[in-house]
Amino acid sequence: SDSQGAYIFAAFGFLFGLTFIIALLRFLGQKSRVFRYINDMLVGRPEPARVTFVPHWFMMTAIIVTVIVILAAILLPLLLR
Repeated sequence: SDSQGAYIFAAFGFLFGLTFIIALLRFLGQKSRVFRYINDMLVGRPEPARVTFVPHWFMMTAIIVTVIVILAAILLPLLLR
């Protein structure tokens, strides 16, 4: 029973420690060639970001549908009393 708590504690420690180590490698990779090589081996080389835009018609439709659904959820119970 007590050992399960230790395993959970170790798992959370590893989870948060791993993210700290990766962040540290990325930071040190900017300063040193050795750490940049280690970071590239673990993560891979970053590809240039391809910028994509959401079409204007889709965003406007999504906003209008959302407003209609919210208004219906507010007004229908009031009108059906």
